[in-house]
Amino acid sequence: MSRMAVRPTPKSGQQGLAALVVVTVLFIVTSLVAAYTSRNLVFEQRTSANQYRSTQALEAAEAGVEWALALLNSGVITANCQASTSSADTSFRTRYLNIDATGRITPRPSASGVALWPSCVSDGSGGWTCNCPSNAAPNVTAPTGTGVFPAFRVMFATVSPGAGGLPSRPGVVRIISNGCTRLDNTCLNFPSAAAEGEARATVSVLVALAGALGSKPLAPLTVGGNLQNSFAVIASNTDTASGGIAIHAKGTVDTSAPTLIGIPGAPATQSVLDGDTTLPLYEYPLTTPHKWGLFTQTFKAWAPSYRDQPATVVVPCADTGCSAAEIRAKVLLNPGRPLWIQGHLLLDDAIEIGTADTPALLIVNGGAGVGARVTASAGATVRGMIYMQPSLVAHSTPLTSLWSDTAGATVQGALISEGDLNGTGSPTFIYDAAILNRLRLATGSFVRVPGGWKDFP
Repeated sequence: MSRMAVRPTPKSGQQGLAALVVVTVLFIVTSLVAAYTSRNLVFEQRTSANQYRSTQALEAAEAGVEWALALLNSGVITANCQASTSSADTSFRTRYLNIDATGRITPRPSASGVALWPSCVSDGSGGWTCNCPSNAAPNVTAPTGTGVFPAFRVMFATVSPGAGGLPSRPGVVRIISNGCTRLDNTCLNFPSAAAEGEARATVSVLVALAGALGSKPLAPLTVGGNLQNSFAVIASNTDTASGGIAIHAKGTVDTSAPTLIGIPGAPATQSVLDGDTTLPLYEYPLTTPHKWGLFTQTFKAWAPSYRDQPATVVVPCADTGCSAAEIRAKVLLNPGRPLWIQGHLLLDDAIEIGTADTPALLIVNGGAGVGARVTASAGATVRGMIYMQPSLVAHSTPLTSLWSDTAGATVQGALISEGDLNGTGSPTFIYDAAILNRLRLATGSFVRVPGGWKDFP
């Protein structure tokens, strides 16, 4: 019996199954790698987005600090925080800060008890829409669109004793700014909380008021040189704390020309302090900082630096002069800011310039190569201080300040002449310690305190 040959079973089917398993495994591994890579990409995208938004919030908060500091050194503003031409408006510092007789700065509460928080939101094109309420909650409208519109809100806080490692002292206040990636009251208010999907940052900085008047003069009339003999001024100082000095001069004063009013009961001649070598010398040519001795003693700053400080308002008057009405308008629109009058001052109207609460500080600077000039043709009253300074342009001969008066103008506070003072007429200078103290403590520029910045509670 014959046997049939048995052929071996082909393995091609088994080999195909193995290939399928290998391919499936590789596909799964590839999918896992792709999924993991995608997960990392999503994570990086979210991290990048979060970093971007947090940076936006921090930059908005920092912008709020800089914005508030700039407005503290500006004039009167509207409800939209823009410069105003109406004296009925208030300045940013007057609207939000109170400076008492000791120089202590505290946030000013609203009459209605509502927290006054000036606020701004980005308009998406590099600008900001702002609101500076005077007696209400902030009212800012968010821009329309799908863009990102960061916002900030600012408040002021009194520096408590020992806060931030610094002792409590007059003239210092803290600016606190909340920045958020959109206009959201939950995020912006004080205290604040992070709104869902938004980033929030808080930045604060200590700022101090660098007083515009470094030290009070002793007398209603201070002359850094000689007082012309024929100048029949009326000088009054009944303040016992200052010694009752009516005229203080480095040079000579002929007591027969002025009318002197001192402390009751004291001889009139005792109210004149002349030949005082402690007064800095008026030197020339004026080319270096130390030459402005009387200026730096009075204002604690070099003259060009003082002129260029943030709060100083430079008023170009030239030889034709600025009228009393023009200067009065400048004072009303810029409370707490010194006025640098470049040229001739004309007191040509019987009006009042400055008040006891907001006195005027006028630096009358002479034109090129001439001394400072004030011409009074009407009975104007200046409440504050006038500093008469020769030209800042270098000159080789001494320049004399000139006061021409045909109507009997009055300065309630003090007048200081850098060098010799010549004049005509009979102006009245009345020493007022309260006005001078107000100039020293409530007038000037706000500046950052070194080491006062922080971005944590």
